[in-house]
Amino acid sequence: MGLAEASEALDSLSAAIKDVGVNDTVTDRLGRISPVGSHAVGAVNLDHIVSNKAPQLSGVDLSVPSGQTSGSFKVSDKWRRLTGERVATTKPVSQKFFKGLREYILKTHGIEVVVGDHGGGRTQHEQDELYAQGRTKKGPIVTKTRRSKHIHGHAIDIVADPTGKDKKSNAIVAAAMRKYAKMHSKSFKTRFLGKWDANHVEIF
Repeated sequence: MGLAEASEALDSLSAAIKDVGVNDTVTDRLGRISPVGSHAVGAVNLDHIVSNKAPQLSGVDLSVPSGQTSGSFKVSDKWRRLTGERVATTKPVSQKFFKGLREYILKTHGIEVVVGDHGGGRTQHEQDELYAQGRTKKGPIVTKTRRSKHIHGHAIDIVADPTGKDKKSNAIVAAAMRKYAKMHSKSFKTRFLGKWDANHVEIF
């Protein structure tokens, strides 16, 4: 993808973010406004992770019609299984949002979304390890906090390409996430963190 296409995709994402009033702060249930990343510590039960071979999520079939793609990233049955396992570590409301969003993006864009490493529920230890990356351990910084809604099971990172190479498709998915959330605002309360973590959504 050329620079012009990447710029166009990011411009579209910026417009979508602006359209739904996304910024770099979040408001908790008590109405307190705090910077992105300052979330309360919690825990998510990992006992119900899907471990069977069938690509299912809480009884939801993750198979797709032949010919469906995920941008330049081709989704295999292994990726569908991993996605099902990762989403299954989140709360039921997050799973319901993901199922509907996945179907919506398949229908409107022909893109099959996936959830990458650490993109579903996390333990506090996992979050601490991610926070150390780029600080006390090698690698790029991938999170701004030791506290995250991932720990509660109320956050999912949803992408078209988990390798990050297909930036245009990931930007399309990020914009579609915001549109879907706006369309279903009566059913879900959602929060987005802005362009620095555009494919992250918190669901309540």
